[in-house]
Amino acid sequence: MSILNRVIITSGLFLGTITAFSPTAFAQTTSDTVNLSGNVQSILDMTTTATAAASNLDLPISADTKVVQVADIAFETNNAEGLTITATSGTLTTNGGQTPIDFQVKLLADGTAIPGSTDFASGNTTHTTTSAGTGAADLYIKYTTAEYQDPGTYSGTISLTVIDNS
Repeated sequence: MSILNRVIITSGLFLGTITAFSPTAFAQTTSDTVNLSGNVQSILDMTTTATAAASNLDLPISADTKVVQVADIAFETNNAEGLTITATSGTLTTNGGQTPIDFQVKLLADGTAIPGSTDFASGNTTHTTTSAGTGAADLYIKYTTAEYQDPGTYSGTISLTVIDNS
């Protein structure tokens, strides 16, 4: 083989190598995105069921303190941080009665032992959960009748609210 042939062969390999690694030899690419979205409906539900004792409170004529379960509460939320139920204290009154009966409220997890009369605080009470799911609570009231309580039919209401924790 002559020197001239070697130079031509070597030059040809070099040019082929340059062509194989040139950026213009690759195909061009582009990219784009697909945006996704959806909505999960909020679940926030509470059902209260009054106990038989709620509509038939023991109201003695003499001074006496009573603790009574007045409702069963079922609740549900899909909020990952849970929910809070609030119940309000209030007053039992009678039409024309001069001596109202104040009551305090207490919310406890379902199946918890009946609270003592010293377990109640003035004002509202809350029951809080810390995760999504279903649950149950019991609502109690504490009230004290007066010595020689006025006669009559007494009534009152307890307001309950439920909110998702944030």
